[in-house]
Amino acid sequence: MLDKNLSLNLGRGSNFNDSDIDAEFFTPSTHPQQRPWDLMSLDTILFARLQGQVYERLYSACAIEAGVDERAAAIEELSSQVNALRNQLLSVSFLSAPSFRPHQHAYH
Repeated sequence: MLDKNLSLNLGRGSNFNDSDIDAEFFTPSTHPQQRPWDLMSLDTILFARLQGQVYERLYSACAIEAGVDERAAAIEELSSQVNALRNQLLSVSFLSAPSFRPHQHAYH
C-alpha cells in the first residue's frame, strides 16, 4: 500500500503491478468490535489500488502519450471511484469498536 502512495507522490511507476498480485482480499470479521477495523483495512487497500491507477492512467509515459480526451475521461472515472470509496469509508461505524486509550496501555 505504501508503494502505491510513494509511487504517485514521487512520480514513478510502482514496484508492484496490480496484475502481478494474486492474493485475495481477506473476509472482514463478523465480530462487531473487529469488523470496522477490517473494513477500514480493506478500504485502505482499495485506495492504494486507486493511487496506482491514477499514476498509470494520468501520469505514466503511456498516459502522457494518450489523448487529452482519454485522460479527461480517466479523471472523471477515477474521481467517481475515489468519491465512492470515500462514501464507503464514511459508512463504517466504529461505535462498537474498542477505542484505543494510550493511558490504559502505558508502562508503569
